[in-house]
Amino acid sequence: MKIRAFVTTAKIGSSCALNLRQAICPAEVGHRTASVCHLANIGYQLRRPLHWDPVKEQFRKDPEANQLVSRKPRAPWSYSMS
Repeated sequence: MKIRAFVTTAKIGSSCALNLRQAICPAEVGHRTASVCHLANIGYQLRRPLHWDPVKEQFRKDPEANQLVSRKPRAPWSYSMS
């Protein structure tokens, strides 16, 4: 059932991109929704309360948690944060 929903969503998304139609939600909403899931996983992994700054997209005064926000991409991929 979950796979069917994923495939349907992927088809809708690629259809929107190809036809320049509006997606189900704005990119910012999708980003924030995914962020909440990632943040919940980080909190579960560290087993302690965390304080998130949505503007900076970093945890407040928590270097250990901030290290878990992103990871070094596998070769040959790379990106710049500047």
